[in-house]
Amino acid sequence: MVLKDEPVEILSSKYGLWDEFVKLYKEKRGPTLWPPQVSALENGALDNKNFLMVSSAGSGKTHIAEIIIFHSVIKKTKPAVYLAPYNALVEQKTDDFKDLMVLERGWTDAGPPVKELLKVINEISGNGTAADTRPDEKIA
Repeated sequence: MVLKDEPVEILSSKYGLWDEFVKLYKEKRGPTLWPPQVSALENGALDNKNFLMVSSAGSGKTHIAEIIIFHSVIKKTKPAVYLAPYNALVEQKTDDFKDLMVLERGWTDAGPPVKELLKVINEISGNGTAADTRPDEKIA
């Protein structure tokens, strides 16, 4: 089977991800999913099982990780872990996750799953609690 690029909208239409996330993902990451990303989704990346993706550099592994993490938080399935080999990369990805998933759109009012994600991101990155994320917004 030869895979081709797919529009990111399949994330909501085929895999049930939140429309607002898909819109922002498209804005930040582009309008298409590449064949390795499509293959990951078709091979169970969002099936609530352990998943390992091995692919060449620049093939979209981090983007699939973002999708899996967001999916697991919203659907309240298994915990997700993103590992990186360097502190600088961890800090960069922490900022990217915050930007992509919540802060850019003010999704802090989107309900408990998103608030929980903020709390976890901040605790892991050493930035305090979710309530410390933005001084002008209180997250309870």
